[in-house]
Amino acid sequence: MMMKKIFLQLSLIWAIIPTVSAQPQINISAKVGSSVLLPCDFSSKLSSIQKPHIEWIISSEIVFERGGNESFQGYSYEDRVDVPEDKLSHGDGSLVLKDVRHADERIYKCKLKMKTGGQKKWVFIQGVSLSVEEFSAPPEPTKESLHWRNAGVNCPSPWILALCLLSYFLFHRTFGC
Repeated sequence: MMMKKIFLQLSLIWAIIPTVSAQPQINISAKVGSSVLLPCDFSSKLSSIQKPHIEWIISSEIVFERGGNESFQGYSYEDRVDVPEDKLSHGDGSLVLKDVRHADERIYKCKLKMKTGGQKKWVFIQGVSLSVEEFSAPPEPTKESLHWRNAGVNCPSPWILALCLLSYFLFHRTFGC
């Protein structure tokens, strides 16, 4: 019985590990004309910062910068970007981008100015790849497309399913449970 519990716990761990691994870059998509939130969480570093100073850039161009109550919006982003001041003080430097355009499809980087060793330095927090899609209504489903949509196994990670099944059969074969 104890071995069965251990097996089940290991199976759960194998299934969860891929979903909690850190990603240096997040992929986000948005429709033309919509608003999108590009995430940047630095709450784990908040205890060492008195007044958060955040910067969002693409390549070397500043998209948005906020330090205290002062802010700067890049030329092609004027009146379309913001990092709310009240969220910033709680460790959330997420960028709100309004009226998304095709030209906004870029890789955005969130940086935080921190004091390390007596000097202030920009520290990379998060990269966000934004893809922009044309707004269009979804096509009407046909009888054939509905049939195929329900066929097969819908598993986000087939190798995890295979590994769990293999472990299950080996466990039963070895211990005869």
